[in-house]
Amino acid sequence: MTHRRRPDLFALVVCLVATAYVAQAWSPSSYGVVLERFGAKGAGLIAGTPLEARADEWSIWTPQFQAVVNNDFERINRTSIYREDLRNYNALPLADWGLVFKPYHWPFFVFDAAHAFSFAHAFFIVMFLLGFRQLFRVLGLSQAEAALAALLLFFTGCVQAWWTTLGPLWAGFPWMLVLASAPLSPWVKATGLAYLSASWLLAHLYPPQLISLAFAAVVLLLAFRRDVLRPANLAVCAGGTALGLAIVLLYLWEPLQAMAATVFPGERVSDGGGQSSLQWWSQLLPYLARSGNRALANGNICEASTIGSYLPLFCLLFLDHRGLLARWRSGDAAIRALLRDVAPLLVAVLLCSLWMLWPIPSALGRILLWDQVPPSRMWFTCGLLIFALALRLLGLPLRVTPVRIAVCATVVLGAAYGSEVILGQGSLLDEPAEGAVLLPLLFGGLLMPEGSRATRQVLLGVTLFANLAGFALFNPIQSAKPIFERPVTPITRNLDEFAARHARGWLVLDGIGVWGSVLNGWGWAAPAHVLIRPRMPMFRTWFPSLPEHEFEQLFNRFLHVKLTSEKRPTPWASDGTVVPVDVFDPPEIPVLLASGVATRHPGSGEVNYQKVYAEDPEPYALIIGWSEFVATDPEAQLRVTTNMPVLRAFAVPVLRQDVARGLGSPEHVASGFSLRLDLAPGWRDVVSPRFCIVSRNRDGEEYLLPSGSGCEAMEIRN
Repeated sequence: MTHRRRPDLFALVVCLVATAYVAQAWSPSSYGVVLERFGAKGAGLIAGTPLEARADEWSIWTPQFQAVVNNDFERINRTSIYREDLRNYNALPLADWGLVFKPYHWPFFVFDAAHAFSFAHAFFIVMFLLGFRQLFRVLGLSQAEAALAALLLFFTGCVQAWWTTLGPLWAGFPWMLVLASAPLSPWVKATGLAYLSASWLLAHLYPPQLISLAFAAVVLLLAFRRDVLRPANLAVCAGGTALGLAIVLLYLWEPLQAMAATVFPGERVSDGGGQSSLQWWSQLLPYLARSGNRALANGNICEASTIGSYLPLFCLLFLDHRGLLARWRSGDAAIRALLRDVAPLLVAVLLCSLWMLWPIPSALGRILLWDQVPPSRMWFTCGLLIFALALRLLGLPLRVTPVRIAVCATVVLGAAYGSEVILGQGSLLDEPAEGAVLLPLLFGGLLMPEGSRATRQVLLGVTLFANLAGFALFNPIQSAKPIFERPVTPITRNLDEFAARHARGWLVLDGIGVWGSVLNGWGWAAPAHVLIRPRMPMFRTWFPSLPEHEFEQLFNRFLHVKLTSEKRPTPWASDGTVVPVDVFDPPEIPVLLASGVATRHPGSGEVNYQKVYAEDPEPYALIIGWSEFVATDPEAQLRVTTNMPVLRAFAVPVLRQDVARGLGSPEHVASGFSLRLDLAPGWRDVVSPRFCIVSRNRDGEEYLLPSGSGCEAMEIRN
């Protein structure tokens, strides 16, 4: 494809680095968050820091790989209480006919799981770098420029932030365009596109991203390779891609049918707007929407990330504007051709920006199928088109002068001051990577001859350096060995013992913190789980009296199942339901109802939530907290004093990763409890409901949960 006889050094280096990466069984996973929670902090961590913000990876995607391995690559998850089908939009190494189209998973059937998992990650990194390098060659860049541009795109904030989820989609995208534009015979091209599209779509079938990528593909071809859009070539490409899509539909027909009938995401329709204008400008100033590791827009550091680099800014500042204007006035045909190239890109960037920033009705978005694309999922496409526009403009005459460099430095430092000091309420030292562009720009820009091709390469290199400084270690380097050879710790032994106390061996724990499928991935049969496809019949047996509409809204969806001691299931965000823990018959923490106020015990722990649910048909008080005991221990105990009449006291353990993290003590992950007091008639006669709690651990030590008067007043929730 490169039409070169000498070795492709870029491809050689990328593949050698990937080989070394796989040999060490490394991965970019943030599963270290889970390892830390279970008392194995730092296990297999080579560099960087595991990220809580990457919860969709460490709490869903990676545990699904663990579940497949735990089930010997079978389709049904027999280690789960739900017996769910593991064939879904996430590509998993299942031993079925779809494996033919998943070359990235073949090593699971040859090597150990850790090295195979590492290979899957390395495969897509190589695909991304070589694919976009080749795409940029097709779009007219030199070998060196295309390689630098591919590296720069890979090390943008958006790609790094979402790599361990959406990376497979982005890695396959450029190869579709490269193959569509390759000078191949129709049969070879159609066959290649059929296999490639099937492999690509099965890697991660996420419609919002696929729709926006299809739009980007059309725009890039209109701007750079209109010859690819010839009817004959289009027919070949459409035929091959349609065959690949048919293979995907055949393989995923059951899960697709099930998900299409769900409340979420099946009925999801998106309007435009809601995204931050500050985040939009971070596509030109990559650190503008963040202050250190804090997001200044759009919720969290991942949602606030864009395809941001200084490359568009360099184009605006270093183009020879006067020379271009003179050529336009003289009727230069090359300038008119340039306008024909950039016009589709400018219009597309405008449309994407309007969809993200303006409250456009979904009915208008439906024209481009964007009513299925939440505005927050348009950042990659918008940024990629801006990136392509910058690359096109970079091929024009440039003027890198001391004055222009000074203006660039002023803009960069001004943006840094605005984001770090004014918006972030910090200092310029909070994000030192923001200034990383200045020194190489100063030396490289001043030393390069004006107008040379080397100047363009220097600007790409300077921009790459700035992005490497800020984003190269966004994802950690984590050995996959502890992911699949999970360490035994005091916490995991305690949870094993707690699961063994359940009549069916289930690990039933209260708590709505972020756990996803972690417990099942580790090997436990846990009701707290993520169900890609609904399991309606099972939930109907547990909740036979729920009205049909309410039942549909709660359980007919992509579902995070979270447990609570409340008596009724309730919605949690757009993709979860909080389910009463009672239905799973959990082993309980023994509770004693006592009289008098205990004040002689040392205070420790905290009550985080306490309310009386007064309007429930069966009123109850709910108290959630933690103390200096292991709540899953059979010898753990709670003693409660209250002035309210109580019919029954019920308590279950709660996993408290927030306490363990806050105290720097992994042992406290099992220190939580959820206590429910079912109230007797006449409880309303109590003028001021109060309670005290004393915890007792296996060593006989007792602790009073701290409060100013020794007892806590109850809040009544009507």
